[in-house]
Amino acid sequence: MLRRRFLGHAVLSICAAPHLAGAQSGTHQGAALGANSVPATGVAAGSTRASAVRMTLAAAALVRTLSAPNARRALLAIDAPERTRWRYTPGHRAGLTLGEMNAAERAAVQDLLAAALSAVGREKVTNIIELELVLRELQGDFRDPDRYTLALFGTPGATL
Repeated sequence: MLRRRFLGHAVLSICAAPHLAGAQSGTHQGAALGANSVPATGVAAGSTRASAVRMTLAAAALVRTLSAPNARRALLAIDAPERTRWRYTPGHRAGLTLGEMNAAERAAVQDLLAAALSAVGREKVTNIIELELVLRELQGDFRDPDRYTLALFGTPGATL
């Protein structure tokens, strides 16, 4: 599942297939970790605007949580060529892998995904990531749930 959402002047790209060094084929994978949502204030709970506000707040919180080196990896320009490179096969992705994140950064990613996805969506994505452990047994060590990549294009909340 590749999911892109606009967050003010930023685009969130949750890279669907894990980063697999040297892999040449594979199946489409989802990316997420379930967790807590970020509340939106002053906006109707079920509205599209409320969803955008929750996602923007969660993305901004994630940015504040990132260490300087990890921020350089995860934050890309809104016009970066990687933003338009859509593919479902495993391979290198611009951004920051889950394995490169510390616990606080991973928790902030969980909060962002909780703001972006329904409970059913988060469960599906979590299950897909966990499937990497089964695929590792079948296909080899290059299958790794920590190789899923997150990239934020632009600055979250620039227009909210």
